Amino acid sequence: MSRRHWIPIVFVMAYVLVSVPAAEGQGQGRIIGAVLDDDDDSPIPGALVRAENPGAARAFEATTGEDGRFAVVGLTSGTWTVIASAEGYAPTTSTAPVMQSVGQVVTVRLKRIPSRLEMAIGTEALAGRDAAALERDLDAADRAFNEQRWDAALAGYRALLDELPAFSDLLVSIGNTHRAKGDYEAALAAYEGLLTVEPDHEGARAEVARTRLAMGDLDAAAELESAATGGGASREDLFNLGEVAFASGDLDRAAELYRESSSVDPRWGKPLLKLGMVSLNRGDLDAAKEYFQQVVTRDPDSPEAAQAASTLAALP
Repeated sequence: MSRRHWIPIVFVMAYVLVSVPAAEGQGQGRIIGAVLDDDDDSPIPGALVRAENPGAARAFEATTGEDGRFAVVGLTSGTWTVIASAEGYAPTTSTAPVMQSVGQVVTVRLKRIPSRLEMAIGTEALAGRDAAALERDLDAADRAFNEQRWDAALAGYRALLDELPAFSDLLVSIGNTHRAKGDYEAALAAYEGLLTVEPDHEGARAEVARTRLAMGDLDAAAELESAATGGGASREDLFNLGEVAFASGDLDRAAELYRESSSVDPRWGKPLLKLGMVSLNRGDLDAAKEYFQQVVTRDPDSPEAAQAASTLAALP
């Protein structure tokens, strides 16, 4: 290329670059500031700050540095909503007026969310202990319970109770684990241990009733029903109460309890199957078929679905 062609080409390129307009909805305004812990004003690094405005084409985000400071740039003029969030803290929303000439300075304070242990026993009981490690131990014990590794769950709960005697609610977790293993006497002993410390502990009383009912003590149904009336009954509680009513021949009460159980978990096949059985006992074949079909549709991989399907096939 000869020299006489070079200058015009450079001129054209420069003109194109300079004349590119700013992105739609973006200006030169900015919000700067810091995100601090509300308790002691210490900086919170890694917090996400998001600026939103209904009139803008998009939201703008920034992350705080080690000093808790941030800068959100490229904002148009107007009132912007500033949302700050960080792991372990409750999000906070505020507003900031933005102008093109000066930056708006904002200080955001976030309140730390108490851990499970702090909420259960308070910060004083955790003084001098590694609260984060204890929280991980609790999560590990819960995970073992959910995975049906009962011995590991028991070991984890007992170790935590030894470390934190004030965390007496762990006796409920210990009792529930024993009950899941089928060791009802050990479960009752755990619940009674908690009731010795807290005689009015409604959760422990309900667990005693559940365990006694699982042991075949139908008299415990009255205590469990009182928990159901107060809204503290699980789907299993309501189903078991329905079983007691069904066994006693009270089909109306049984149907009511099965329906309540199903409303807690509409995809659970057991109460729907029993509603079908109640309908059969009443001679209502159409209603029975409808319930059995619901079992097959809502809980297709369950043993109840197989039973409902075979019953449907046998009905006229």
